[in-house]
Amino acid sequence: MQGDSPPVVDETQPTPPSAGPEPAVVTKPWYDPLLSFFSSVHVAVVTLIILAAISIIGTVLQQQNIGDIEANLRLFQEFFGDAGRAQRAFDLSERIGFFHLYQTWYFYALLCLLSTSLIVCSLRRLPLTWRIMARPKVALEDSGFRASPNRRSLTLRLPRAEAAAVVVAALRKGGFGKRESESDGALYLFGQKGAYSRLGIYATHFSIIMIFVGGMLGSVYGFKAYMQVSEGETSDQIQMRGDNRMATLPFKVRCDDFQVDYYPGSQRPKDYYSRLTVIDGGKETMHERIEVNSPLQYNGIWFYQSSYGDTGRGLKARIHVVDIKTGAGHDLSFSGTEVTEVPGTGVRIQLQRIFPDFAQDEKGRPISRSNQPKNPVAAVQVLLPDGTSKLAYLFKHRPDLKTVAGLPVDLTFVDFSSIQYTGLQVVYDPGVWVIWAGCTLMVFGLWFAFFSSHRRVWVRLREEDGATAVVLAGNANKNRESFAEEFERLGDAIHAVGEARG
Repeated sequence: MQGDSPPVVDETQPTPPSAGPEPAVVTKPWYDPLLSFFSSVHVAVVTLIILAAISIIGTVLQQQNIGDIEANLRLFQEFFGDAGRAQRAFDLSERIGFFHLYQTWYFYALLCLLSTSLIVCSLRRLPLTWRIMARPKVALEDSGFRASPNRRSLTLRLPRAEAAAVVVAALRKGGFGKRESESDGALYLFGQKGAYSRLGIYATHFSIIMIFVGGMLGSVYGFKAYMQVSEGETSDQIQMRGDNRMATLPFKVRCDDFQVDYYPGSQRPKDYYSRLTVIDGGKETMHERIEVNSPLQYNGIWFYQSSYGDTGRGLKARIHVVDIKTGAGHDLSFSGTEVTEVPGTGVRIQLQRIFPDFAQDEKGRPISRSNQPKNPVAAVQVLLPDGTSKLAYLFKHRPDLKTVAGLPVDLTFVDFSSIQYTGLQVVYDPGVWVIWAGCTLMVFGLWFAFFSSHRRVWVRLREEDGATAVVLAGNANKNRESFAEEFERLGDAIHAVGEARG
């Protein structure tokens, strides 16, 4: 899994057998086939393909912890065009676990298989990689110098000790470390840099495993839920997504205030936010103003602003009334269903109900499609002086629309308010920090794996007739074109300094 061209000398190759007694037969351990299976690239690729296919299915079908799985039945009905076949496909998918894919045993098994493959593959190759990094071969054989893709021969008119000092200075200036050894009357120097870039692929492997572990921790021990708290009230009850069961938080949340900002001249919400207080152990431990994309976090549990609406309680409304005969106008305030008299007219008005989002059902009965003030309508009972009464519907956005004619007063729905509730998405994911740590490690691992390289230089110095013959060889496991240029500059620098001193 680690791309690398053969180095100048391959320390991993076994020493050619010498003449002597025939070696004993080596018996492979019983677990060797298992190691070969898990370290196979084919196993890793096939596992990734299956995981990708599962992810596609999980994207197309609604998952139980995300949305309404009944939408899947409608999807099957559209696909098959037959209710019976759609129902059978729905039932089969439910039994297989397609509606909660990321909590199925086979999804976890595939993650474990891929993680095991990465671990085994890394552990089998890590000792060799570490040996190349930590115990490089300093004295390179003649065949190694000849086979090197980057090699250069120089003659410095300097004693060997001075020539070695020139080479060492050039290596250090280029960022290469220095090791040396002597053999057969020749001095060997070795320098390397970027050795730890070889660990980038292992860091990437480990980061993938960390992300898997973090995801499973969140899936097994985390939850997503919904919480509704009215203004001025306190609650610790949450409704779990997927199975709709109720659960209790280890602390309480109070909504001190909720406000909505609308775009000028419309009822389209521009922003909405809640002021929350956390009460833990009977003490107020935290105050926070939250809005969309600005959550509250307490003890690892996140509270996101997700919805809002009117509770219908604490209703307050304002209606402007004009006496048609005199033209006198009056603003009447209502805080419930009490009867309020219009001064000088003998007409009394009783507020019946507020429809925040007025609509009619299939039988023509008035309903509210939602608790959002998209189409507010006030239903008022107009009690006339003759003892009769009429029910009028007042449209806030259409004051010209009159549902009752012949009234002695003109009614206009001005505004209304009531106790609102804030809808909070509650999320607990103990694996999120493991995932973030894995993502951070992956960035560093990929950087070292793809944008840095292990560069090595071997030098042999042998004194001949008062001068020193210098042979250089170099190798990089990646970005070889760049290293070839660096290698040439290194040789030029050694040659220039040697010429100047010689």
